[in-house]
Amino acid sequence: MDCPPEKGTMRFLNGSHRAGLLGRFVHRTDGYDILDEYADLSDRYETSEPLHLSPGDVTVHDRMTLHYAPENETDSTRYVYTVSWFNRDALYTGMPCHRMD
Repeated sequence: MDCPPEKGTMRFLNGSHRAGLLGRFVHRTDGYDILDEYADLSDRYETSEPLHLSPGDVTVHDRMTLHYAPENETDSTRYVYTVSWFNRDALYTGMPCHRMD
């Protein structure tokens, strides 16, 4: 089943991995996001074109690349599969993480 932009496919701020460490802004429920903290990011980095994904397509990006998925505007389910790799030298700090809990 295709996943057109109307289903809320990923968008990226192209080149934003060069901005450095900006902090964690994942799944906030208060409406506050990284652009509230760093308003200039949307001026410094262009937003990618909406993606139209077909079965078997994937996107791969570094965790330092700012990305988001808009709301699914259709009545059809959007399926997502996420894989994360960590460097073997990564330090577990005990901070809660929805992907690890």
